[in-house]
Amino acid sequence: CGGDSIEAIEFISKLQSAKVNITAKQFLDNPTIKGILESISQTSTLIPFHYSEDLTRLHPVQQWYFEKCSTYAGWFNQSICLTTTEAISKHDFHFLVSEIINHHPSLRTRYQKNENGVTGNLVLYPTIESYVAYYDDADSFSLQEIANMHQQLVCENSGVLAQFVFVKNGEENYLIVIIHHLAVDGISWRILIDEIIRGFRSIQLNLKIDLHETSSYTQWVDVLYDYSVSEEFFKDKKQLENDYLPKII
Repeated sequence: CGGDSIEAIEFISKLQSAKVNITAKQFLDNPTIKGILESISQTSTLIPFHYSEDLTRLHPVQQWYFEKCSTYAGWFNQSICLTTTEAISKHDFHFLVSEIINHHPSLRTRYQKNENGVTGNLVLYPTIESYVAYYDDADSFSLQEIANMHQQLVCENSGVLAQFVFVKNGEENYLIVIIHHLAVDGISWRILIDEIIRGFRSIQLNLKIDLHETSSYTQWVDVLYDYSVSEEFFKDKKQLENDYLPKII
């Protein structure tokens, strides 16, 4: 089920942080310690992402978005608000966000419309200041007003698909993260939140920020596209429709 898949991905992410590589499919197909150990020995290492300014094609969900939802592009996003009693300096917060932005190409892709449709251009050296805001004293604004202001800055045309906002507010501080749907989904959130918390703690302890090892973003797009036109996809789609969609009598 979906919950099992999400938990598997979280567990696999922790394994990969320890340099142990296994895919979600291998993990779910071999739900025993023996099966997992055998899968690990057969698993190839992840292909690291190499920074590039080459255009990348859209994956199927992004294609659907530009066809159906571009009218409301500026507000097609998700956001979270984390609270902490610990503070972080403006310099350290900028550094943390720059590490995350540079590590995840999907957060720094600029989408442009042309005669051939829509293309995504990976930004090699993003301006981190466009992604970050730091409020020493937010008395003049409510938390909701701050969130609304930064939601309006998230737009695929500008290449700014995320906003990271730290608000110092006495004993309880807030970290607001707003990301466009083009760059994040429910599973991605769990990985990203874990990285933010780990990075925050690493800075507090004066340790190196250690983010999750990832595969190439363009490789992931290729995998999704190939699956979307495969025979396996149509079998899975039919199975899901039979098992989960309501029957109309």
